[in-house]
Amino acid sequence: MHQSSQGVSASAGPEPSAEAEEFYGTSAEYRDRLHLSAGRTYAQVARSALWRHMPPQAGPKVLDFGCGTGEFSRLLSGMGYQVVGSDVSHLFLRDALERHGDAAHLAFVQSDPGPHLPFRDGAFDAVAAVNVIEHVAEPEPMLHQLARVLRPGGILVLTFPNLLSPFRPLKRFFSRQRLPRYGPESGETVGQSLALLLRDLRLLLAIAVRRKPRFVPRQADFAHANLYYQLGYGADYDAVWLCNPLDVALALERAGVRQLECHPFPVTAETHLGAWGRVRTRLPAALSSPILWVGRKG
Repeated sequence: MHQSSQGVSASAGPEPSAEAEEFYGTSAEYRDRLHLSAGRTYAQVARSALWRHMPPQAGPKVLDFGCGTGEFSRLLSGMGYQVVGSDVSHLFLRDALERHGDAAHLAFVQSDPGPHLPFRDGAFDAVAAVNVIEHVAEPEPMLHQLARVLRPGGILVLTFPNLLSPFRPLKRFFSRQRLPRYGPESGETVGQSLALLLRDLRLLLAIAVRRKPRFVPRQADFAHANLYYQLGYGADYDAVWLCNPLDVALALERAGVRQLECHPFPVTAETHLGAWGRVRTRLPAALSSPILWVGRKG
């Protein structure tokens, strides 16, 4: 299956913010980081989860939502899945077509993360979104759209950072000695880090008690996202909301997708989480990061 993004209509949802559209449409540095995505922890964990719940023997049709430069899409098609990779960035998709356009059972489609994806209801046996949902300005409508294009009984696989993990501010504060400068959301004093921790705990508790997703927005720092990554602060500074597993699970429950798995990444030869990562795997998902979430529709 081969298909260029040319001639494929984008969905009719709202346009991404001008800043986000420019960043993802022009940042060659960000694009080049995506070239390594197939070997990264998020992609390997998602691949294993998809294999467990939807083996490729029957050639199931999979949507790789937010496919970037297509490395994960190519990985899945090589395993026997029939894959459609979609992304909002012309820059990323152009690169994906140049690198993977000749692959069998693989197509790329231009789309928009807004409230309507350009696919029919129940079009896919499985949907994967690897490190994507934290970048979507309207996450709840997008999650409902992922559920819509999934067939009954289909599998949804998500990986994402838990940006409400209360340990993130403290970890970043105590990591400051090995980094050349302070990063945002870390705090310059222990008191500031504790204040951020308490803020995150209050938000998590409010979501859990009220059983209602909040999807709290955050100000993405597109201007410095690549710099912070180079300095060692991680890759979440272009996230546009405080992504967390409680919001995700509650929204998808409303969309008819039943949770099968929700937990921190396991410690395996593929994940390379280190000492801090091994501690996080022992915590509940609401307190830890990064997260694997798997659900079944219906």
